Amino acid sequence: MCIRDRLYPDDIQAHEVLASRYMILNQKENELAEYKEILNLDPGQYDYILKIGDLSGDLGRFDEALKYYTIYADKFPNSPKSYISLGRLCFTYGDYEQARIYYNKALLIEPGDISIQLSLASVNIQLGEFSKALDDFNEILADCDSPQERYAVYRQMESYFFLRGQTDMGIEAMELKISEQEKYDDPIEILSNRLDATERYVKAGMTDKAMEIMESIEKQLQPPFDYLVPFGYLFLYLELGDKDNIEKYLPVVEKYTTERELWIYQIYLFYVRGRLYELKGDYDLALQQYDKAMALEPVNKSVHFYIGRCYRMLNDWKKAEKNLLEVLQVHPYWPEELSELGFIYAAWGKHD
Repeated sequence: MCIRDRLYPDDIQAHEVLASRYMILNQKENELAEYKEILNLDPGQYDYILKIGDLSGDLGRFDEALKYYTIYADKFPNSPKSYISLGRLCFTYGDYEQARIYYNKALLIEPGDISIQLSLASVNIQLGEFSKALDDFNEILADCDSPQERYAVYRQMESYFFLRGQTDMGIEAMELKISEQEKYDDPIEILSNRLDATERYVKAGMTDKAMEIMESIEKQLQPPFDYLVPFGYLFLYLELGDKDNIEKYLPVVEKYTTERELWIYQIYLFYVRGRLYELKGDYDLALQQYDKAMALEPVNKSVHFYIGRCYRMLNDWKKAEKNLLEVLQVHPYWPEELSELGFIYAAWGKHD
């Protein structure tokens, strides 16, 4: 607790400052407690009802999140935020039909809202309605009025095509996305996005292109923004599975995140360390890192993919299966997860 918070326990601004600090430190339990105290001091601080719902959902407390979102929706039945929040919660927890109902309610209030339309397209993807989702994207794109809106659509189309294994079309959507971003955004943000794109090029088998872009960005980024360079190389080599270069750049990124207190990257670094241990064949150590990631982000089911893969390599078929089914219960059409489950069953059949 900060000094001001001790001296002025009834000062809402003091609690807001402390909550912001906890957010930077990625201490969600403490951040949540501050928002609840603000609401206790002033029940009319309605925006904090949504913040409490968001954090409760992030911490795996579906019922609590649903309670607060419902309170907000009852207070503001004509606000699209009421139903967007409820839709996002249901989407995160895999109740896609209910998410669709809430998003459609939001769309009735704001019929031209691109973000709501994209959320509905995402529901279609998760339900395996891929053709409908693609039709949705094309219809939304035709109605876009700004580069920001087109950027949002191309970003989702990029993810869609990569999910479907259509990497050529995914690359095309990604490049169109960045072209739209160049019309309105800050140069550093554009370079940062290009840096992130190197992973996609590697996935598409265009490693030389990824390296070329990375080297170009390295020459363009000047202090204080040159810190992005080791992040970029780490992303790239992680995708390539190059353990020597991961080991080269990981300490640099760890040092920077510690010095700048960028604790939001903690989760990502747990994944990186976990993958590095996997590449070395140290699966027990990898599991420790993935467990730490899961503790910080309990609703992110994708971590179970990595955990399941480790258990497969340790010949623990039951735990491997259990973790893959955790992912597929929420994301039943994710191809890598389905393939991994197939590998587990194939191996289990040989050794059971």
